[in-house]
Amino acid sequence: MHYPAKNTGYMNVAGFVKHVYQKDYQSYERAFLAHHGFTSAYCRGWMAPDGFESDIWLVRFSTGGQARYEYQSVASAFKWEKSPNVAFSDPAVAGEGTMSPEKSKFNKTVTQIAASWGDMFIYVKTYSPGDPDKIATMTLMQQEMQLLIQKSQ
Repeated sequence: MHYPAKNTGYMNVAGFVKHVYQKDYQSYERAFLAHHGFTSAYCRGWMAPDGFESDIWLVRFSTGGQARYEYQSVASAFKWEKSPNVAFSDPAVAGEGTMSPEKSKFNKTVTQIAASWGDMFIYVKTYSPGDPDKIATMTLMQQEMQLLIQKSQ
């Protein structure tokens, strides 16, 4: 089932930053993204009966270089996350990800992958009631990337 409408759909830079970044970083990120070509964001989220959840973010920038820069910034942050988080590559989409075996405040593990394609930054995040699900997260990212490629042709 889809997430409630207040948490999904089209967002300007303020809405995107509010949903994605921790409160301490929101002011900086809002200014940074606006200055670096942020155009718009769209999020869609789903909840499965077994408790698995997923978010897919498509973030458009003015240029492909700006989208790539956002991807590189997020991918770099993934690599610096502390243990027990585990960074990994997703070669099928030239992306980077991380997964955490520790449960969040919502009692779920988190897996996330970032990539870019053209002027789009793509961010997929999943929440699992069990172990982190790297394969499911990679599959969602690959499907999203394939849809973007098909729509551009």
